[in-house]
Amino acid sequence: MNTHPDHPLRQSRRDIRGRGRRGARRGAQRGLRRGVTLIELLVTLAILGLVAGVTGLSLGAAPAPAVPLDARRAHIADARDAALRTGHPVTVIIADSGAVAYLTALPDGRVLADLNQPGDASP
Repeated sequence: MNTHPDHPLRQSRRDIRGRGRRGARRGAQRGLRRGVTLIELLVTLAILGLVAGVTGLSLGAAPAPAVPLDARRAHIADARDAALRTGHPVTVIIADSGAVAYLTALPDGRVLADLNQPGDASP
């Protein structure tokens, strides 16, 4: 028998007490759990999907800035003046927030508006 004090067979009871069955199980469980569970992975992917969706929506095409009302009125007045001066109809195209308006100033001073493109076969 080996009588050296550092030999593994000569451990005191104090050293052995801290390593009971529970301690061994906890250590084994800690050693076995090194990966990621499927639930954790799915939750992470769901959160990333939400963040990507919100980011994509916020970075989407921003609407064109609206033409100020005063600028629209000035364009219509200029077209009307030009039609009265020349005696010919004058058409002005105003695009605002995705909608396009075609305004035609007639030589008699009237202004007609059409939301369709000229030449469309709409009733």
